Amino acid sequence: MFTAGHTLRATGLTYRQLDHIVRNRFLRPSHQAAQGQGTLRQFSTRDLLALRLAKEILAAGLRLQPFMALLHFVQRDPRLPPLDEIRDITLMINGGRGKVVVLDGKQSHCDAQKHAFSIVLHLGPAAEHVRRGIERLTTTSRQRPRRGNKS
Repeated sequence: MFTAGHTLRATGLTYRQLDHIVRNRFLRPSHQAAQGQGTLRQFSTRDLLALRLAKEILAAGLRLQPFMALLHFVQRDPRLPPLDEIRDITLMINGGRGKVVVLDGKQSHCDAQKHAFSIVLHLGPAAEHVRRGIERLTTTSRQRPRRGNKS
């Protein structure tokens, strides 16, 4: 589980962007949504990947709404491998039906020639960014002395 602060550091989002995404229900924390002021939001690694993609979409000057099927797929679909196994995966969504297609560099889970795709996202760079962010969090927390310890 990752708190909002950890999520910001791992994804590169600002607090304002994260709050906007969650308050407007573009994405909800998988583990615990805030129950009012002062309560924690807890995010999973899949949440972090979806949020990193949301950051990249916003940085490109695009709205999140057209990408919702892909973001929800990244956040929740069991067909997507764990974060540490995502390297050469591309997600595509075909126009009106909202069907997500996964291409993993070796095989396609559907015949891509038969569909017209309106959105294509390569997951590798976003997954790598989140992996490095999580590694930084864990090394930083190991290096910090615990409160109350006198060294």
